[in-house]
Amino acid sequence: MSLAKKLRRFFQEVRREARRNPAFAARLEAALDAMAPSDLVEADDDDSRDFDAPEAEQGEVTAFDVNPAAIVRRDGPQALTDALRDVPESALRGLILEHNLDPAGETAAMNRAALVAHIVRQAERRIARDRKLFDY
Repeated sequence: MSLAKKLRRFFQEVRREARRNPAFAARLEAALDAMAPSDLVEADDDDSRDFDAPEAEQGEVTAFDVNPAAIVRRDGPQALTDALRDVPESALRGLILEHNLDPAGETAAMNRAALVAHIVRQAERRIARDRKLFDY
């Protein structure tokens, strides 16, 4: 499981517990409020490995929220292409890492448009592979 997926699941659990348990939510908020801005460590840009998806507003979909194979299976390849049209290149690279869409390491030199095409192609290949699993 990738780091981004682990972190997303961890924070989902924290949010779920905070909604369920008001005492926990109050303690968490007090602890976070007590932290000075200097206590918060900024990640160095050179240290990031394209894990960062764009910050999402409440309810906004980020690239990590996209399951390429599910979109292609449900709505077709054009729908996935449309969904990725305005996604920044760093988020596309994060999506590729998250879903292991580049096992051969082909995307390092690709531009944004080529990355979108690669993601769509890999999603179609994954669907074809999954269908073969159930051919008896």
